[in-house]
Amino acid sequence: ILKKALGYRDVKGTGWQHPHEDRIGHFDLPSNVRHQDFIGASKNISYLMPAGRLVPANMAHETCTILEYNDDYFTLCMSTKTPGVPFGERFVARTQITVVRTGKNSCRMLCSVEAEFPNGPPFGMKGQIKKGMKRGTVDMFDKIGSHIINCATSYGWC
Repeated sequence: ILKKALGYRDVKGTGWQHPHEDRIGHFDLPSNVRHQDFIGASKNISYLMPAGRLVPANMAHETCTILEYNDDYFTLCMSTKTPGVPFGERFVARTQITVVRTGKNSCRMLCSVEAEFPNGPPFGMKGQIKKGMKRGTVDMFDKIGSHIINCATSYGWC
């Protein structure tokens, strides 16, 4: 998704930091592994984001953690730092994506983003940073959703 749907380059990262990392995302699990076992697994990723309307191409550093994982839905929480954008050293993007099964060959994706300012927001810039983050993240959510639909269609799931 990072490369194909979002156009990110120079993607580097760790695998899931979990004893059963090779099973995360699979339907069939060995009898000694349960979906709940994956909760808390995390991975670190760095990537070059393409230039936007207001910012040049820049590196992002993300930690993704599985908050929930079962037969009906899963939730991922991402904490992303972009130190190369204006005031980027002052905020962290907290993004959450939940994918819920709503029926046979049907699901719903719920997404949210929030700006966190660990050392306080830069004077007079909090609103602009939040608006820019929301605009960029909504575009990202749309691309992820479209990619999921394309993959499901290509596998004959839709």
